[in-house]
Parts: sequence; C-alpha cells; structure tokens
Amino acid sequence: MNRLSRAHRWSGPLTWYMAEDHLLAADQVGFTVRYRRVFYSDLRTVVIWPDQKLGARLGIEALVTLLSALPALLLPSRWPAALLLAIGLVWMLADWAQGPNATARIESVHSAIQGPLAPRWRNAEAILSALQLRLQQTSPATAVREPVAAEGPSNEG
Repeated sequence: MNRLSRAHRWSGPLTWYMAEDHLLAADQVGFTVRYRRVFYSDLRTVVIWPDQKLGARLGIEALVTLLSALPALLLPSRWPAALLLAIGLVWMLADWAQGPNATARIESVHSAIQGPLAPRWRNAEAILSALQLRLQQTSPATAVREPVAAEGPSNEG
C-alpha cells in the first residue's frame, strides 16, 4: 500500500493510501484514527477544488506578526521589532507562494468522503494523475473517462 497524500488540518492529519483495489483514508482526530475505504469499482467521482481561505489565513498571519512586533517596538532598539516583522513577512510570502489549500469530495456507490485529498491546490494535478493511472491499471470498467461538454437542447424544427 502506497501513501498517496497527507494533508494537515486543525483537527489532525488526513492521510490517503492507494492499494491495488481501493483507496484508504486514515482520518486522525486527537488520539483516534478513523479508517474509510473506497473500492475503485465503487468509485463514482473525485472532485478537487481550491479552498477560498488563503486571504483569511494571510490576514491571521499578518495579525500575529503585528501583535508580536508591538511589544518589541517599546524597546530602545528597533532591531527586535524589525526582525519579528521580517520573519512574519517571510512566513506570509512562503504561505502565499504555496497557494491555497485544496478540498476534495470522493463519492462512491455507498458513501462520500469530503476532506483534503491534496495538501495544496498546486499538488492536486499530480495526485489526480496518480489516481487515474491506478484506475486504468485495475480494469477497463473502472477507467476514468475524460469530461465531455454537455450539449444544449436543439432549436431545430
């Protein structure tokens, strides 16, 4: 069994594993781990979209940076405040460069799992291609079909 991805959340990590015939989600909350299995033959859809919380996360990081630098401004030397502001700026730039988090919904015949499948949105394509390759190897019946645009109603006579 190969580890597909590991995404960290406030409640704990969600780790996805790929086996020969199924996906396994290990959802850890505190000291408990909940395992959920989705067989490839039961798989209906895998949808990944970017999370819209990047701006809020950057705002919280800016607030923490400013609140940590305020007491340092009261010191006679301005170096500690400048150092804290520089560290906060690097922290925010690194988070901004990594991009938004990714959220996913995996639906099978029996259930649906919603949670992060990829840690960041920029990793989603690689994870989907690994999953598509595994699905094509299992059997042609479960192969991933390319999306097709829906045709609108015809207005002909």
